[in-house]
Amino acid sequence: MVKMNQPELKLLYNDARLVDLFEALDELHNAVSEGRVAQATTLSKTELVGWLRELAYIAGETIYELEQPNTAAGQPTLVLVKSPALNNCDDDTRKRVGVSRPS
Repeated sequence: MVKMNQPELKLLYNDARLVDLFEALDELHNAVSEGRVAQATTLSKTELVGWLRELAYIAGETIYELEQPNTAAGQPTLVLVKSPALNNCDDDTRKRVGVSRPS
């Protein structure tokens, strides 16, 4: 049997992917600002706020870790924290993302 070399797939974060993320958030912001949130998403307001808080949290943590000197040296720091962003989501959303109900 002949083994074929398969290229390793890697996610590449470049300007184009970040622009897509920016545009998606900007379109959502425009819809909310114009009172068209129901046309932009089927999520409830509580779920949407939870997701946006989670995205903001992840973005903040990423910035923090990028700015740390030991991360640039290839020694990432793992910090486990309890994210409050999903506290307001319903049980179906919690199940989908693997988060249990806060105690």
